Amino acid sequence: MKAILFITLLLFGTAQAAELTIEPVYGFERSYQKDPPPSRYKTEVFTGIKGSYGTERIAGELELNQGNTTYTTDTTDVKITTQNALLGLRLVPILGKYYNINMRLGARAKKVSRELTTAGVTTTETDDIQYDPYAGAGLSINIANIFSLNTGVTMIYNKNAESGEQYDTRYTLGWAIKFGSARTR
Repeated sequence: MKAILFITLLLFGTAQAAELTIEPVYGFERSYQKDPPPSRYKTEVFTGIKGSYGTERIAGELELNQGNTTYTTDTTDVKITTQNALLGLRLVPILGKYYNINMRLGARAKKVSRELTTAGVTTTETDDIQYDPYAGAGLSINIANIFSLNTGVTMIYNKNAESGEQYDTRYTLGWAIKFGSARTR
């Protein structure tokens, strides 16, 4: 984690060649949900925003998103709110005029709140913040060097899941507008 922070700070020092990218994010995540019993995997939709700052080849990134899931068990109405913050690095090993392939690496902080309603009585539970490492890859289609369409997949190691099922999978779709000293090719 110290290396990620060091490289991110180093990127802020290279302001001449750096650019800021802001991207709304829409996606879905298959993740392990321990409570309420029985434990199970759920797929939830999330929305958020992602920002990156750096050069074309390497950038620090921060993503904030939230997902809401509602379902009913035999006796309980369940509403789950999941908030995520992902901090990491984005590397672009294949950089083209019309498309880029990127890799990402970092850590996720996840906070889960549950509202359970049984027989008209509502209780709220909030888990401790969970920190997990992640890695992923993505594809960007570039338009006019200032706009891009982005898609990606990210695997997150979930240490609280059952053995053999410890990877949450996120699929994202977004678009980005670049600000700063973007170079034309």
